[in-house]
Amino acid sequence: PDGALVAGACLATAFALAEPKNRRHLLASALLCAAAVVAQLGFRLAYYGAWLPNTWVAKVGGEIWPARGLAYAEAFALEYSLWLWLPFAAIGARSRWRRGDRALPALAAAAVLPHAAYVIAIGGDHFEYRPFDLYFPLLYLLVADGRAVAAAQSRPARARC
Repeated sequence: PDGALVAGACLATAFALAEPKNRRHLLASALLCAAAVVAQLGFRLAYYGAWLPNTWVAKVGGEIWPARGLAYAEAFALEYSLWLWLPFAAIGARSRWRRGDRALPALAAAAVLPHAAYVIAIGGDHFEYRPFDLYFPLLYLLVADGRAVAAAQSRPARARC
């Protein structure tokens, strides 16, 4: 279910950011993505007799555990020292947004925020932070931008001779 969540959120964000002339192509992509999800769900229902995979039922069983999910997210934040690199991601996102380059910050938010809420709602995972691996490529690009902005602002001005 989380794959469809991320794909849907990213396609909706791309549609919102797209030029009006490019929205037709994005709509076709969204319909193709939706068709693949519906086909897979239909196959699962026909073959297994269930809409959701057995791993979902075995892990979650139709319940949510936000308290356990928050503890999981807190442990991730502690182990990966989020307080050290998330500020740079925020600076990078803000810098890109102000320059009018909104695609990466918007897509990162569209992928990370709903997925993190989903992971927290289902209580995390029993493997070491596997669901959060999705965030690293997007956030590292923003971290690199943020570090560049911070480094440029901390350089002293050169004296003129």
